[in-house]
Amino acid sequence: MCLKKTFFYKQYDDFFYHCRLDEITYDKLLGIDEIIKFINYLKYNEKDDNLIYWQEAILSKKFLIYIKSQNYDENYQLLENELKGRTKEFILYNFLDISRRSEKFGDLVEDFLNSPFSTNLKMEVQKEFGDYIKSNELFLTPKYDRTKSSLLYNLKSKTFITWDSLIITKNIKYIDFWATWCSGCRTLLPSSKKIQNIFEKKEFNVIYISLDKNQTAWEKISRKENLPEEYSYIMLDVDNNYITKLYNISSIPRYFMISKNGKILNQNAPYPFNEDLILIINKLLSAK
Repeated sequence: MCLKKTFFYKQYDDFFYHCRLDEITYDKLLGIDEIIKFINYLKYNEKDDNLIYWQEAILSKKFLIYIKSQNYDENYQLLENELKGRTKEFILYNFLDISRRSEKFGDLVEDFLNSPFSTNLKMEVQKEFGDYIKSNELFLTPKYDRTKSSLLYNLKSKTFITWDSLIITKNIKYIDFWATWCSGCRTLLPSSKKIQNIFEKKEFNVIYISLDKNQTAWEKISRKENLPEEYSYIMLDVDNNYITKLYNISSIPRYFMISKNGKILNQNAPYPFNEDLILIINKLLSAK
């Protein structure tokens, strides 16, 4: 019976996968009677089966690629109002995963945790996204000319510094642009820290610049990742930012290599796990 059920689910999993490859839209999928029948089966089947949970989570992720995720709050409310049962739980859970850029992400997490959903699922949400709760408060931004530079806030000193002032500081600088919501960025943070350890006593620093909007979440997760507070910054006004526009920082992780005198040597420096990076840094350190 379990094998039969597995194949039953798999045929739809394969179907959705091919729909994604063929760019068949979300609306067209929901217009197929057989798909509606299958989703309703998942929605109203009362058996609390791990296989159903697992498969439904996969299906919900495939549906979510058709949602305009930029309008997070409106889409979350739409899903919450329109869906029912375990389908609602899992689609909202997966929607949280793609909503971490939202300024109100902390509110969405709290809403989920306060809903009558599965205890195990809420435990997962607390574990994955708990750091974002109460994280919508932003610091007061000092006045500065956004057309000429960008402003950064330091985790240790709690003070602001301009981009120009940062890059002119002594030492060769390897800039790691990242964000708490970027899983790929966080995966590579240990590699960046390893590079810093290799050149610990040299005239070299890895500087971490977050493109987060949630200050509190950035502070919590920076410390959780054991980033050096002295070299950890968050960039303000990321949606209307001089530096991100000037250097087209539209995707992260992204790495810069900057000389001792503040000259940007490479706007697309090698990733921290790339062995060429160590050779490049050694060459820069040995140059007169």
